[in-house]
Formats: sequence, C-alpha cells, structure tokens
Amino acid sequence: IDSTTVKVYVDVKDASGSIISDSSDNAFEIDSTLPYVKSTIPSNGAIDVGRTSNIVVKFSEEMNTSETQSSFMLIPNPGGIKYTWSDGNSCLLVETNELAYDTRYTCMVTNGAKDTCAGNHMANNYVWEFTTEKLVSPLKAELITPNGGSNECWAGNRSHNIYWSMSGGTRPYKVNLYYTTGGSTSGSNEWIEIVKGIGDSPYTWNVGRIDSTQVKVKVEVTDAAGKIVTDESNSVFEIDSTPPTVVSTTPANGISDVDVNIGTITVVFSEEMNTQQS
Repeated sequence: IDSTTVKVYVDVKDASGSIISDSSDNAFEIDSTLPYVKSTIPSNGAIDVGRTSNIVVKFSEEMNTSETQSSFMLIPNPGGIKYTWSDGNSCLLVETNELAYDTRYTCMVTNGAKDTCAGNHMANNYVWEFTTEKLVSPLKAELITPNGGSNECWAGNRSHNIYWSMSGGTRPYKVNLYYTTGGSTSGSNEWIEIVKGIGDSPYTWNVGRIDSTQVKVKVEVTDAAGKIVTDESNSVFEIDSTPPTVVSTTPANGISDVDVNIGTITVVFSEEMNTQQS
C-alpha cells in the first residue's frame, strides 16, 4: 500500500447483535516504496572535476538525515565533511576539504540510509565514482625570434621566420602573432595582426613594405582552458624596405681632367652599408 490518505475503521458487534463503529480521526500514510538515489553531482564517471567541488545526492523522497549521513562514504576521505539538507530533506549537499589532483574518488550511500515516513531502507548500496582534474603547470609562452636589439635588422618585402616556444596549460594551443611599429600617440604600442589561429612554431611572415626602427613582434597563446599568455620582443628592431642609394661621389660624375694622382675615390651612400659586399 502506498497512500497518504489511509484510515482504519473498526466495527464491534456484541452477542445481542448491537454494532458500534469508529475510525481514525485523521488520515495517515502507509509507505511501501523503498527510497533510492535519483541523481548525483558529480555524476558517475565524471572526469576533470574541480578540487573545490561539492557533492550533491538527490533522493526520491524525504530521508532520515542522521541515518543517511551515517550511511554516506567517500574514499579516499579528504576530511572536513559537512552535511547540508534541502528540498524537504530529499537533497543532501556534502562539503569537504579540497580534493587531491588527478584522483579517483568513490562515493557510496549504503542501504543503511532510510526514509523519514516509514523508516524504509534503500534496497541496495548506491555507488558512483568521479576523477578530479589533473595538475597543470602554468601556461607559458616565449618569443624567441625576432627578439630585438641594435644588431637585428630585417629586410622588408621579404619572408622571415618567427620562432616561439610554449608549454604548460592544457593542449591544444591557438597562437596569434602581432607586430607594432610603435605608432600609437598615447605611448602604448598599437599591435597589428600578422596571423591568427595557428599552431606550432615557426611561422613564415611575408613582411610587406615597412620602414621602422621601432618594430616589435608579439606572440599570444591561448590554451584549451581559455587561459591566455603573451610575450614580445625584448627590445625594438629594424625593418628596412628602402634600397640604399649613392648620394654623392668624389670625383663627381662627369668630371673631366681628373688628376691621375688623386689617390682616393669617395662614395657616399644613403645609409650604412655591408662593407664587404659594397
């Protein structure tokens, strides 16, 4: 019988045939249904569960709180277990100390747990497992080339490789590359996109016509967890797209009757030149 509107009637008949009757003044409940676990958080088989996560157990009906708490087990036990009930004592929240990294935990509500109304026990133990998140080292990124400096000068209108390293975090990574010529009037760099959504180093950058001595490159790495780190050239470097020219010569072009003993011919270029190749 499962009903919340039960009443009992009694009829009494004596030897003379007289009958009197009486019944329960109020309805009461007969509960024949055993309680059970409807759902849990974390669910059975869950992975990457946060170390500060609480455990939630939802029952099919109102439970005897003390008996049910005594029937709960968590292995390994992190300590600091605290119980809180809600939804008419049908939902149990279990708080604990911080859980360990990359650990499989087994939860159990034994059949010692019982409901409030009739004291019906669960038919069987209820067991589920979950695994906590792995220990992940911090996400790091380092721009290797170009790293800047007075001796670093790239030719414009050519292809150059950008190199970087990245580690930690959660793979896969997505990489964005930017450059700046220091063109912001506010004093901060105005970063211009080179490429977005690439993977491993290196990337070949087809440099356009850029003439600047204030160039920097920045690498931005985003991991699968959404964490972002950046690194940029340690100092500025130069991109030169302007071909050198001869500014003047001594003797000048077209001069005649030059002294055969002049001894020295001077060529003035528009910029610093490679001495051997010039």
